[in-house]
Amino acid sequence: MSAPNEAPQQEEQPILSIIQQIKDRQIDPRVIQKEVRQACVEVLYSEDYSLHTIAQILRRSEKTVARDLEVIRERHALSPDISLVKKVVGELVWKSRRDREFLVRLSNHADASVTDRIQARVAACEVEFKLIKVLQSLGYLPTEPQQLVGNIVHHLEAAEGRTYEELKAQLTEIEQVAQQTGSLTADLAGEIERVRQEIHREEITSQVKQLEQQQGARIEGESDG
Repeated sequence: MSAPNEAPQQEEQPILSIIQQIKDRQIDPRVIQKEVRQACVEVLYSEDYSLHTIAQILRRSEKTVARDLEVIRERHALSPDISLVKKVVGELVWKSRRDREFLVRLSNHADASVTDRIQARVAACEVEFKLIKVLQSLGYLPTEPQQLVGNIVHHLEAAEGRTYEELKAQLTEIEQVAQQTGSLTADLAGEIERVRQEIHREEITSQVKQLEQQQGARIEGESDG
């Protein structure tokens, strides 16, 4: 055991262990290194200890603790970075899906009451809806389904060289993505169906034109014969 006035082998001890030893008066916080003290400040502050209480635990002035907090804030400062945004959004989606799956499992638990199952299902839906709103606010999902479909329709109409089967497959993919993200509203579903019908009519029109051309060519061939 370290004497109260003796600095411990700090690099070999977890910060939580050092803090506990300080609270148990096994370590005099006045002899620990500055970097270790700041690590203790960061942990204590993250656990909602007030500046005054942290100063008492570490036997330092409140001004010293305030300076340590400023250093910690600067250390954690972030600059706009698209790579960081992607990582944070990816982690957010992963955690939201994990939470939703956990709630769905709860709703399917054999020992759960009907009320508990309903509440778990509602909570699962809320998790998904909140995720959608966050993704919309960050620009990862459209805020206006109608606008999305309008852009999709324009893209489909401008997709020269694509077969009708490719267009229908793309439209189905759009519909599936909307279902998975929870953004398939009644208006959006109706617009997708309208586009699907337009593709179907264009396909029929094209087939009719091909038949007319074939018939015309046949008639001309018989006339020449």
